[in-house]
Amino acid sequence: MGNSKLSVISIIYKWRKFIVINTIIFSLIALFIGLLIPKEYKASTIVTTPPENFSVLSNLTGLISSKTGGNSLGAKMFGIGGANNDFLYGLLNSKTVLLKVAKKFNLYDYYKVDSWDHDKLLKKFTKDLVFEPNEFDFIEISVINKDPKVAAEMANYFVYLLDSLNIRINNESARNNRIFIEQRYLKNLKDMKEIEEKMYTFQKKYKVIIVPEQLEVSFKMAAELEAQYLQQEIQANLIKQTAGEISPQYKNIVSQMNILKSKIDELKSADKITGSNVLLPFKELPNISTEYLRLYMEILLPMYEQAKVEENKAIPTITVIDKAYPPTQKYYPKLSLIILAGAFISFFISILLAINATNILSSKVEDSEFEQKIKNFYSKIIKIYKIQ
Repeated sequence: MGNSKLSVISIIYKWRKFIVINTIIFSLIALFIGLLIPKEYKASTIVTTPPENFSVLSNLTGLISSKTGGNSLGAKMFGIGGANNDFLYGLLNSKTVLLKVAKKFNLYDYYKVDSWDHDKLLKKFTKDLVFEPNEFDFIEISVINKDPKVAAEMANYFVYLLDSLNIRINNESARNNRIFIEQRYLKNLKDMKEIEEKMYTFQKKYKVIIVPEQLEVSFKMAAELEAQYLQQEIQANLIKQTAGEISPQYKNIVSQMNILKSKIDELKSADKITGSNVLLPFKELPNISTEYLRLYMEILLPMYEQAKVEENKAIPTITVIDKAYPPTQKYYPKLSLIILAGAFISFFISILLAINATNILSSKVEDSEFEQKIKNFYSKIIKIYKIQ
């Protein structure tokens, strides 16, 4: 093993001039090839979306928020929630955006594709595009082109299209919501008086209220008290039949029944429930629910007005962090890598040739015609490179 290592080293040393010269020659050839390859440049722009609460409606829509603390109901109604990055990546990769860029910068000629062959164009074009998040989770839009100025212009045009398309989608969403709110508001204006009168009469007659949670608590409390009262009444009748009215147990249950009856009467007929800020008296529920309806209508009006504002606004939805400028350093080809690859390949091929030449020239076996030609070839190399 040791002798074979020494023999290889000795062969490399003996053929060093051949190996070095070949490595230099092939490195220069690789450099020449690298210079012939058309240069390409990569221009990048970095963008992000404004914070989700950036809106003229943030104060209003915050009033109608969800219990979980997520996006407010108002924001969802008006279509003003912040666009997530996945949605924006989808827009950037859409056929609409890509073909608009291709048409503006005449990429059919650049990629030598027929104007009708969109699929072939997009297949080539997308290889020169990179849409990815950077280390700060901002969106980085990169374009590769032979012209550094065109690469920068295309990257910035992608931002323009992304912003304008996102604004259009938001405005369409806002318009649809505005139409819905407008229809509901105008209809409610027309029917509100009739609804108020019908609701008031209905509530007075049937004692039925359909209002938010606070009124619901009052009904639940009244139902629970009445259920307890009925249970106590049944138990009192049983004790009365078995032990009589003079029984202390009977008197105790009757006392509890009187307390429950007093609370039920207070809840149903009093103007105010003593010691409670939650329970509402039944006597006032029709008035409370009607007033609630009026207040709800007052909320709908500013929501409708704001929806009209949202529909027609054109606030930029994309914030440019770093604008794309024509790059000064080429992106491709990497001359250093090409030269290193050429030198590496030629170095090892030269070593293999040197070892093969040594083995063939030292062989004592009678040669065939082909083997003799190879020996002559290696002998010429030895003379040219003056290998001793």
